[in-house]
Amino acid sequence: MKIISWNVNGIRSVQGKGFAETLARLDADCILLQETKAQADQIDKALEGIDNYHIYSNCAERKGYAGITLLSRKAPLQIINYIGIVEHDGKAA
Repeated sequence: MKIISWNVNGIRSVQGKGFAETLARLDADCILLQETKAQADQIDKALEGIDNYHIYSNCAERKGYAGITLLSRKAPLQIINYIGIVEHDGKAA
């Protein structure tokens, strides 16, 4: 299994810089994106055309900050968005 971890420092900023081509070249089973700095609908739009992956995102409450996205070729058995520690989970915990 090939797993890639990538701090994109803004999913929308890498979108026009060969992002899709890089993902295809990496040919990973799981791609973990950090610092997406976007809301779920913006991430979905940025990843349009990325085929053969299940996409899951957890976005920061404050727009334009933090956020992670998982792209996985196989659907995970379970997705847990929060760890149960308010100082890390924010208000949503």
